[in-house]
Amino acid sequence: FTIANSLLAVFIGFFYFLSPWILIEHTLSFPSYILMLAFSITTHIGIIIVFSFIISLIGLPSLLAPKLIRLTLQASLASIALCILVIDTHLFFAEGIHLIDIFLVKPALFFIADELKITNFFGVYKTIALICCFIFEFFLLTWLDKNSWLHDLNINKKVITLTIACFIISQAIYHTRSSLKKDYIASNVAYLPWYKSSNNTKAINEWQQLTKYNNRKTNDINYPLKPLETTEIKQPMNILIIGIDAWRADYFNAEACPNLWRLAQSGAIFNNHMSGANFTRQGLFSLFYGIPTTYWNTFLEQQISPVFIDRLQQLNYHFGIFVSTELQYKKLDKTTFNKITNLRLKFQGNTPAELDYSSTNDWLEWFNNINHTKPFFSFVFYHSVHEHDFPVEFNLNSTPTGGNRRYIKIVKEQGMEGFKNGYQTSVQYVDSLASKIINQLKQTNTFDNTLIIITADHGCEFNENQQNIFGYGNNLTDYQLHVPFAIVGADFNKKNINTNELTSHYDFVPTIMKNFLGVANNITDYSTGADLLNTKTKRKWHIASNCRSYSGINAIGIITKNYIKQYFPSGKSTFLNKNNSPIQIKSINHINDFPEIFEMTTRFIKSIH
Repeated sequence: FTIANSLLAVFIGFFYFLSPWILIEHTLSFPSYILMLAFSITTHIGIIIVFSFIISLIGLPSLLAPKLIRLTLQASLASIALCILVIDTHLFFAEGIHLIDIFLVKPALFFIADELKITNFFGVYKTIALICCFIFEFFLLTWLDKNSWLHDLNINKKVITLTIACFIISQAIYHTRSSLKKDYIASNVAYLPWYKSSNNTKAINEWQQLTKYNNRKTNDINYPLKPLETTEIKQPMNILIIGIDAWRADYFNAEACPNLWRLAQSGAIFNNHMSGANFTRQGLFSLFYGIPTTYWNTFLEQQISPVFIDRLQQLNYHFGIFVSTELQYKKLDKTTFNKITNLRLKFQGNTPAELDYSSTNDWLEWFNNINHTKPFFSFVFYHSVHEHDFPVEFNLNSTPTGGNRRYIKIVKEQGMEGFKNGYQTSVQYVDSLASKIINQLKQTNTFDNTLIIITADHGCEFNENQQNIFGYGNNLTDYQLHVPFAIVGADFNKKNINTNELTSHYDFVPTIMKNFLGVANNITDYSTGADLLNTKTKRKWHIASNCRSYSGINAIGIITKNYIKQYFPSGKSTFLNKNNSPIQIKSINHINDFPEIFEMTTRFIKSIH
């Protein structure tokens, strides 16, 4: 019975190989590929069979029970074990992690479990599947009990021989290969929980170090590292952030958004600017907190406000927050704006275009009613571009989605040209709404005393890499991280600002805090970013998070000019080119970045220091 289930488990386990987290290097020669395949399959078979036998040991006491109880207990154990395996394959396919990572190794990833609704695996349909599995196992066990002739086939010895042979072959390949990289072949079985080859003595890999102290509510946060030291601001500037959801950097031009582009010419446009994540919640977190998004779950659970907002409140700023999608949906009411009262949670309208139109009108009304003897901070965040939506009459040559966005469906119905036209039209529509806000500032003589920041939460991929990827939250390529970023006002019209250096959302907070809000602390006390007005600042790489779900971090990436290095939750790291394809480590001169990354992602956790 154990042998039958172990072979069934081997079959189910082959679905691990279909996961996008299993990366096969395209540059491998055919003999190398066969060697890699042999190593993976033999390792897979050996490990799964051993696991099955270990699980069967739990059922040994049932041999002392009456037959019916014994059959029931053993069938139940086998059913539950197989269902857990199915759940684990599903979880690994979706998130690149295992159940064991959630419940034992990385407690913080309960967030992911909650968002994926893992308990829903045991909903109505899953319960039916479990019952059917139990019935199958019960009758299989009964049938095996009656057919004693099976014992004459020496199946036990054959399976044990197969298992031992698989271990010998896999280890022989591992130790004697010449055409494959040692570190790559060792990480190829990262889909197997806790797998280590016989000569792998490293107990904790880099990803485990990065995640050990992050994304859990038990962390004791020390943020900022020191209380803010401030100087008096005689005439605080107004601050306006115009954000557009899923806005690509290459659609920040005179054709797609003529009004914002014309405005940006009077300031500084940072041409190589990156978001801290490829997902809205974490992307905005990197902008307003100025720290890596690995802290996001902890800050959400403890509802820690950014020091940037705290400082604005100390200076008695008016606050106008206009996010056309619900703040609660983005969790902004529990993170960035949790200390701001009377937040607008909803706007009038049924489609993103209508909601954006309504939020713009509400901003105009709010602006006319505030006391202009006090400075204001306003964040206007448009959603239409994310949904490829706009009023039908805005462009009769393009088709809006009405908020029912399905990227691949749009491509099938309208083709790539129609897909891109719809996206650009939505950018043009949002640009027309933002121009109303800018005009209002000019008409009320408020423009000259206002810092205007133009940016996005993350980018949007149009399948440029031919991997059938559209949208965001999939990888750490420039298409999903490179976003527009411009600042208009004050010193940002100087020509000596180097706008071609690699800049980041992490840089916004320290730049504003240091130069406009009178904060005298070292930037490292509250941010991992840099001052954009400091021309000496040069960044060799950027740290960002791949957030494939609403819950948290699925991979941490180091993005450089030539490559991407990703640390996966499955326990491995890999190198990718800028087109999201694996590359050989020997083909690049990679940066020894881990010590600095570890410091950045743990700087504000007391238990580390």
